[in-house]
Amino acid sequence: MIRYLICVLCLLFLVSCNNSQHTSSNLDFSGMDEFWKITYSLTNNIEPEEKDWYALFNTPGYTALIESEFPESYFKKYYRLAYMPEQSDSLKAELKKKRWVIKYLRHMTKVIPRKEEIKQHQQELLSTNYLTNQALELTKVYLPEDALEIEDLPPISFVVFGNDARGYSTIVIDILYSIEQGEKLKYLIGHESHHFYRNKKLKFVFPDQSDAEYNLIWVLNQIQAEGIADQIDKRIRFFDNGDMANSKWAQKYKDYLRSTPMLIEKMDSLLVQYVEQPGNLKAISDEIRTSVPMSGHPTGYYMTKVIIENLGKKELISNLGNPFEFFRLYNVVASTHPGMYPMFSEKTIELINNLELKYSKI
Repeated sequence: MIRYLICVLCLLFLVSCNNSQHTSSNLDFSGMDEFWKITYSLTNNIEPEEKDWYALFNTPGYTALIESEFPESYFKKYYRLAYMPEQSDSLKAELKKKRWVIKYLRHMTKVIPRKEEIKQHQQELLSTNYLTNQALELTKVYLPEDALEIEDLPPISFVVFGNDARGYSTIVIDILYSIEQGEKLKYLIGHESHHFYRNKKLKFVFPDQSDAEYNLIWVLNQIQAEGIADQIDKRIRFFDNGDMANSKWAQKYKDYLRSTPMLIEKMDSLLVQYVEQPGNLKAISDEIRTSVPMSGHPTGYYMTKVIIENLGKKELISNLGNPFEFFRLYNVVASTHPGMYPMFSEKTIELINNLELKYSKI
C-alpha cells in the first residue's frame, strides 16, 4: 500500500512538472489587473485615488513605458478622455487633432467594449508557451547561436497604451493590439524579443540625453536595432503577398525605403556638418535625428539587406550589439560597389569611430 502511494505521488509530481513547462511564466498581466481597477472608477466618472495610479504605474509594463518614453501624465490624461463619460466632448475635440499620439487615444477607446474578449485572450496566452516558442524560433535566426541557451525567456508585459509594442528590458505589448495581430502575433513578439536579446549585448553606453551626441548614438543604434529586427516581421508581412503589404503603414514604409539612398546622402552631409561646425552641435544633431523617418526602421532595413546580400548574415550577427561596426560594414559594401549604394564619407566614418572610442563599454 505504501509503495502504491509513493508511486501515485511521484506520478502527480511528474504531471505537475510537465504542466509547469507548458505555462507562460514569462508573461505578465499585472498591469491589466490594475488597469481594470482604474477604468472601473473612470467609467463611473470617479477620479481614481493616487494609490490606484501608483499601483498601476508600478507594474512592470507601465514602469518600463514611463522610464523610457511615456510620462505618467500621458496615461492620466488619455485614460480620463477615453473612459470618463463626462469627458465625451473633450474626447471628440481631442480626436480631431492631427498629432501622431491621437491614434493611440482612438485605440484606447476600443478597449472597454472588448473587455471579455481581452480576458479570454489573456487566459489563452497564459495556458501555453507555444506562442513564445514560435516567436523565438523566428528571433534566433538573427541571434548568435548560444543567445537563447544562456539567457532567460524575455519578460512580456501586457498593458493598454496604444496600438503598438515596445522592446525594452521588458517587452511591452498593448493587449488589444496583440488580439488584432491574430496568428501573426508571433512576428510581433519575435521582433520585440530580438530587441530584448540584442540589448543584453550592447557594446556601448548612451551619453546623457542633454548631450548633443545622444542623438547621434540614438540614430546609429535605432538604425541597426530596427533594421535587423525588421527582417523578422516586416520582411514577411510588408512585401510581396504579406498580410500587411497593402496597408497604409507598409506603403509608407516602402516609400521611405525607396528614398533611403537619398536619405543616406543627406545624413552623411549632416554628420559632416556636425564635425565642421562645433558651435552648432545641438541643432545639427536634432536635425539628424528628425531626418531619419519612422525611428530608423526603413533606413535600417535597407542597410541590413545590403550587408546580408553582400557579406552574409553571419557577419551581421557577429556584430549584433555594435552599431558603429554596422555602419562600417555597410560602408565596406558601398565602397566596393560604386554607384550601387551611397557611401558615407571619410569624415563621417571618422566621427563614428571617435564615438565608438568615447562610448564603448570597457
